[in-house]
Amino acid sequence: MLLSTQSSALENIADVRNMANKTENDSEADVQAVGSESCVYYIKWMDVEGVEYAVVMQNENGPCPLLAVINVLLLRGQIALPRGSTEVSEKKLLQFVADCILRLKPKDIDEAELPNYEQNVSDVLALIPSLPKGLDVNIHFTGVKRFEYTPACALFDILNIPLVHGWIIDQSDQELLKLVDGLSYNRIVEKIVSTNNESENYMLRNFLDSSASQLTTQGISELLSNLNDGEIAVLFRNNHFQTLAKQKDALYVLVTDMGFLSESTVVWETLDCVDGNSTFVNAAFNTSHKSIILANESADYLLALSIQEAEKESMPNRSTHMNEIGLSAEEHDVQREVPQVRALSTQAVRPCKNYNVRLF
Repeated sequence: MLLSTQSSALENIADVRNMANKTENDSEADVQAVGSESCVYYIKWMDVEGVEYAVVMQNENGPCPLLAVINVLLLRGQIALPRGSTEVSEKKLLQFVADCILRLKPKDIDEAELPNYEQNVSDVLALIPSLPKGLDVNIHFTGVKRFEYTPACALFDILNIPLVHGWIIDQSDQELLKLVDGLSYNRIVEKIVSTNNESENYMLRNFLDSSASQLTTQGISELLSNLNDGEIAVLFRNNHFQTLAKQKDALYVLVTDMGFLSESTVVWETLDCVDGNSTFVNAAFNTSHKSIILANESADYLLALSIQEAEKESMPNRSTHMNEIGLSAEEHDVQREVPQVRALSTQAVRPCKNYNVRLF
């Protein structure tokens, strides 16, 4: 069994390493499968006390898991881009991730744990081509680091990147906590659809509806207590992956929107409230007059979008979120774009090195 696992891992390693070696004559299907050379991401450079850091900005696909992972690796100094470069191909970014996975193999791993680690590596390498689009994750509402274990979780474990979310039930709501005990997001959606208990149905619907931003005050508090000062993580929220940092007892999300590519005063965005009333800060986590103006403009734009969406939802014959019977597993199953059923180990073997670093 170990020989089979090692063989599978080696095949995946070979496939990933061939990403950067494919020629321009490859078929379109092959190129899409391993990341496109023509699909590029722009690079933003920021200076912090004389040290230059690169940040990869999002393209039309939005803040994908590839982007969040790459920016964590860049900010931790585990990978580097040529100084002064303005863009990087998707294929090159995928190669960076694959190389990091192979380089981070623990040197002192126990022989008994080796088969589990190699199987996790094999599963993760097979996931790499899907990083630009999305990953299969399913949260639990009772802990910021609680996720149903999938190969996606193994990816973050092997890279030693904390994967977190902020959709947490208030500890004072014991009745709701008891109702969702041990249930993941997908299981709760299934329960809403299938249960005949009106009281339970209402409680679950009300929680999902009242926390539609997928961030709660309890979640922010637990993120602050679970992350160390100077630590960088990946935040999963609203089916997107974002680079998250804790600095001086405050939380910040990396701004990767292309509209801010040339704005040196806008690098991070505060994460301190659930209503989106945030503030932009620069690379040193300081605010400026210009960043405040830009934050207000961004808030006005988001408000206009929300009003537009509300008007669309109020149109005749259009089902509304949770207000009608049409709440289905398909409507709420945004966390699982491609369901994966394969049974995995309950915990990946983590790399021995801990990259809990103070960047700035």
